[in-house]
Amino acid sequence: MMLYSFDADAFITSWRYLPPHTFPDLWEGLSDLVDNGRLRVALKVFEEVIHTREDDPLRVWLTARKDRVIYPFDERIQQSVRTVMAACPDIIDIDMCKHEGDPWAVALALTQKGCVVTFEEPSARAKPLKIPNVCSQFDIPCHKIYEVFRLEGWRWELHR
Repeated sequence: MMLYSFDADAFITSWRYLPPHTFPDLWEGLSDLVDNGRLRVALKVFEEVIHTREDDPLRVWLTARKDRVIYPFDERIQQSVRTVMAACPDIIDIDMCKHEGDPWAVALALTQKGCVVTFEEPSARAKPLKIPNVCSQFDIPCHKIYEVFRLEGWRWELHR
């Protein structure tokens, strides 16, 4: 069974364009993946997502699953982050203090032989490197959330 390492953008963009009030089955499915240990995030990614006002609905949703969604901070993931940063130091935009969770999302997928879920697109620019570019260097699958639907066999029905 595939482990999905979500980056912050996967949560934020999904919440914005596929909100629970319109796509309740999607969010129930994501919650099931969390409960089954198949959707995980590194602590840095979790912190990026919840770095907002306390009553933000996405923050509330993710925080309610905190104990099940955060991958434990252990030596294996630390070593994988070092590996990712050594090969791709420009994955973090140091000047803007942005994308600090990105190497952790990649490292989690590398450690667990999973895939990264993001809405980022590969980029030909050298800085900052995008997650799909980094994943390709490590032969890690990188998908948008729509691909998770296909991999999980999820289908949506129109209800009027």
